Amino acid sequence: MVDPNLKSVALVKKETGETISNIRLILDVMNGSADDAIEIIQRFHMQGQADFKKTLAENYSLGAPLTLERIDAAEKKLGYILPNSYKKMLLNQNGVILENDCIRVTEETSWAEDHVCVQSILGIGEYNGLGLEEQNTKEYCESWGYPNIGLVICDTPTAGHTVVMLDYTSKDDTGEPSVVFVDLKRRHHEFNVVKLADNFNAFMENLVSSEEFDCA
Repeated sequence: MVDPNLKSVALVKKETGETISNIRLILDVMNGSADDAIEIIQRFHMQGQADFKKTLAENYSLGAPLTLERIDAAEKKLGYILPNSYKKMLLNQNGVILENDCIRVTEETSWAEDHVCVQSILGIGEYNGLGLEEQNTKEYCESWGYPNIGLVICDTPTAGHTVVMLDYTSKDDTGEPSVVFVDLKRRHHEFNVVKLADNFNAFMENLVSSEEFDCA
C-alpha cells in the first residue's frame, strides 16, 4: 500500500514545484491536507517568502510558547487591550490557520452575498503578527487607506482588498470590541464595514466550514 503522506507530497510537489522538505513542513502544519498545503505554498510564493520555517513560526507560532509578558508588551506597543478570549487563544496557540474558515453575513460583500472567508487568526510575531504594528494594522491604514478603528486580526484570501478587524469604536456590553469585515473592493476604494460578531469569542464560535456554501 502507498503511504498517503507520500501521495500528498507528490501532489503538492507537482502543483507548486516546492522542495520536499518545505512540503513536508507545510503538510505537518496542515494536518496532512494537500489542498491546504498547496494554497499556503502558493500564497508564500506570491509574497516572496523563501524561509518557510521562519515564516510559519512567526505567523502561526510554531516557535516558543507565548507568555503573558509577551502579550502585555504587544498591547503596550499597539495601544489596545486585546479581548480576553483572544488572549486565551494566544496562550494556547499563538496564531492559527483555520479549518472552519467562513462566517455568515447578512449584507452582501465583494466576497459573496452570504458569507466571507477568513484564512487565519494572527498571532504575535516578528514578521506579520499583532506584535509588529508597522507590518500589519498601521501598514493597512497608511498604505491602503483602511479606517483607523482598531486592529487587523485575520488574513483573508483577497490580497489586501479586504480585512477582518477588531473595531474598538463599537463595543459590547462588557467593553470588548466587535469584529468587522472591511471591504475595499465593493465601492471602488470607499470602504464598507460589515459587522461579523459582537466580540471575538462570538466570532470564533460562528466560524463554519466553506462546505456549507456553494462556492462553485
